[in-house]
Amino acid sequence: MVDEARAASGSPAGLDVAVVVGGAPAKLRDDLAALVAGAAESAGFRSARQLATRNDAAAIRAGIDLVIDLEVVLGPTARLDGNAFRLGPAPWREGAVAIAHLHAEAPLDGELRAYLPAAPPPPRKPAAGPLAVRGSGPVGDVAVLALDVGDLDGDGRAEIAGATAEEIVVWRWDGQRFVELRRVRFAGRLAAVRPRVDVAAIEIDHGELRARSSRFADGVRLAADGTSEPMDGFPLPAIGACSLEPGVDWFRDAGCAPSLPLPPRFSVAAGLRGREAHAAVDPDRTLWAWPPGEGKPLTARGAGAQLALAALERGDVVATGDGVEPGTADAIVVRALAPGLPIVGRIDRLPGAVVALGAGDVDGDGQVELVAAIRDRAAGKTELWMVR
Repeated sequence: MVDEARAASGSPAGLDVAVVVGGAPAKLRDDLAALVAGAAESAGFRSARQLATRNDAAAIRAGIDLVIDLEVVLGPTARLDGNAFRLGPAPWREGAVAIAHLHAEAPLDGELRAYLPAAPPPPRKPAAGPLAVRGSGPVGDVAVLALDVGDLDGDGRAEIAGATAEEIVVWRWDGQRFVELRRVRFAGRLAAVRPRVDVAAIEIDHGELRARSSRFADGVRLAADGTSEPMDGFPLPAIGACSLEPGVDWFRDAGCAPSLPLPPRFSVAAGLRGREAHAAVDPDRTLWAWPPGEGKPLTARGAGAQLALAALERGDVVATGDGVEPGTADAIVVRALAPGLPIVGRIDRLPGAVVALGAGDVDGDGQVELVAAIRDRAAGKTELWMVR
């Protein structure tokens, strides 16, 4: 593989090369990147280093001439597919030209299997019972449109990231309250066409935060090292980046990658991390859900346009923020990912409308919580609630 990159690069002696690997558990990713970087130095490149993320700005500042960009595919075998790029203004964006296509494959032996995470436990039988509030607190006048939960700084504790129409806000639960850690404003060109109402999306994946607001032409990708770059599409948690239909506040199924069965039109979608399950809510307030192994969707009418999937103690669930009656506060409604989508818990009498939902281990006890952003629009107040 390195020999192919060397042959395509011409004279490697004066070139600095960087290696980036994706699609694998962190330890395997780091070890493969170190192995390929070592082989590159042995093959005659002037220097070789690893990149933690696919970040153009970081590579340019590091003075890199050539990038070896690899993706790991684990199945019956361990396969490496990728490309070698001469570093231009943006080598990983659409339209970039590779100077070499790279491929390697090996049996998935015991040594490689040791890198794989333990298989998730089988889904538990849903247990009925009231939802418990684990914590709640005000976060100020923050008009949240989307939430996701994940570890952004690598300390093993999850943070909560919210997107408004104009900025990204990150909080952490300190055991008593939600502490604001960071704000990042969206920037750049304004969108040429905006939908009827503001739409935003946000996702945390392997320490990287991706967010997009419909007010701006580009989204933002924030790497773990603090660097940022523009991004396309609206990142929906555990689904991928989807394209918003111009001028309206909903998505088309054909505008998403990777391709998943989704309603022809939908307002929000999300997946269950670690499990092949996903769900969406269409503009007619029908909830569509695909549990693991199900080819046909389960549906339930009357869902709110907020959505999260979670593996709770009570089983795999899909949560929505449902309107109860006009002029009254919303409810958080939790349904089992099972035939009929039965309701297994709900919380009423919330102090406002449920404007966003996410899921993750926020309090560090090893169990997943649902996180809801609840907004009193008239008073200009937002609270975050953790329930399970």
